[in-house]
Amino acid sequence: MIYYGQSSCEPDLDRYLESLKSLWRQRSQSREIPIIINTMGWVKGFGFQLLVDIIRFLPVTHVVQLGHSGIIQCPAFTPELLRTTHGYQTHPPAQTALDEFIESHCPPRTFSHLIVQSEFEGVARQGTAKHQRSNEQRELSLLAYLSQLQSPDPGPVQPLHSLTPYQVSNTAVALGVIHCDVTPSHMFYAANASLVGLCCLAEKVTSKGGPVLLSQTPICPCVGFGILRGIDTARGLYFLLTPMDPSTLRKVNCLLLGAISLPSCIFTAQLGFGGEMPYITTNYSFDLTGAGKLRVFKGLARPSQLGRQ
Repeated sequence: MIYYGQSSCEPDLDRYLESLKSLWRQRSQSREIPIIINTMGWVKGFGFQLLVDIIRFLPVTHVVQLGHSGIIQCPAFTPELLRTTHGYQTHPPAQTALDEFIESHCPPRTFSHLIVQSEFEGVARQGTAKHQRSNEQRELSLLAYLSQLQSPDPGPVQPLHSLTPYQVSNTAVALGVIHCDVTPSHMFYAANASLVGLCCLAEKVTSKGGPVLLSQTPICPCVGFGILRGIDTARGLYFLLTPMDPSTLRKVNCLLLGAISLPSCIFTAQLGFGGEMPYITTNYSFDLTGAGKLRVFKGLARPSQLGRQ
């Protein structure tokens, strides 16, 4: 619904909360439909403060708190706790004699609080599945999404370079980077061969004869994802691979690049190349500013899991 562009909200808590507010404004038009808010598992430190803000910002009617083995990972989110606890953006009101009088005659908005203790035997234990780490599951989900680019007919997997991309004018679609500051002269280098969110700005994109590059990150609806397969600076074109329907793509006027990278197998396992694979090299200077290697996971367990083996 909204492309946040990072696997954790910790780097930009304000944008995370503003995205939630924007999402709620979009969904609140259908008031007849019950909405279940599935919060994340970060319940300590800033994560706890975010939960306090979410409950204050959104008109929740019930808060269901999960635990296991009689253990609650954080304080119970009761209405009483919310009246005295600081959030990340919100703060409890200072109590005065007048406030106490108003509360006694007009009770503040409240909600029902429920605690559910799991009785599942394997709770909090490391499973036996081959791919269970969050980074692996994200990559599998992304590969499943991109598999929609393949033909529905049985046959070998088609490499990305054999698929026909959409051609998009860089004067009709704005381009922005979410997770870091990139100078305009390096924007194309950063976005080329990357995953982008297909977003819809409320205002019309206008160009003065060149590409439209965003200096600030907008909070706007996202309808899907794509791969910016190439950029033709001479003709002013982006080459975009996406499984989205053309009728939906007509609404897209913004491409946002985040910290979610394409799985390395997309670059290293492409078939049909006779020479060097594009975007992959071993002859590279890592002394350059911003240079970095592809991350390789060695399969090591987290410290919190070592006692559960």
